[in-house]
Amino acid sequence: IVRINLTDANDVSASCISSVAEMMYMSKDNLYLSASINDQTVLHKVSLDTNLTYQASGSVEGIIGWRSAPNLRLSEQNDFLRIVTSHYSSGEPEHKLSILSQQGNVLTTVATLPNDTHPETIGKPGEDIFAVRFLGDRGYIVTFERIDPLYVIDLADPSNPKVLGALEIPGFSS
Repeated sequence: IVRINLTDANDVSASCISSVAEMMYMSKDNLYLSASINDQTVLHKVSLDTNLTYQASGSVEGIIGWRSAPNLRLSEQNDFLRIVTSHYSSGEPEHKLSILSQQGNVLTTVATLPNDTHPETIGKPGEDIFAVRFLGDRGYIVTFERIDPLYVIDLADPSNPKVLGALEIPGFSS
């Protein structure tokens, strides 16, 4: 990872992480590298300070995948990383929202959706994720098969995410 100050080309710093990196997401303060390994997504967090300091690593079940802007499946807000992954081992995609927080040098899962309190799934059987966007305390997920349901996720309490509602209309996004 190399940082070049565009107003002073002599101000350059670099950091090396020995890991596979298939995708990158950057927030205002941090850079996240991720890779899919054995049906999990492994994440590495690097601070965007002047030294590009390694912060933490962690993993979540499922993969981000390559469809429709995978970097938009991640979002950081108030020191919480929110990520939507999909698991394909059962033959039908199963989608999960995970919320992580840094604990020392480990990215620890704080909450997931679905969970015991909010067991409703993200998507119906056979539906894959078409798009994900995060805006403040909300997550928006569009799944796809023959119609495009839109799911609204409440993320105001990072330890208790929940599906607020779903909109299903005929047709599909293009």
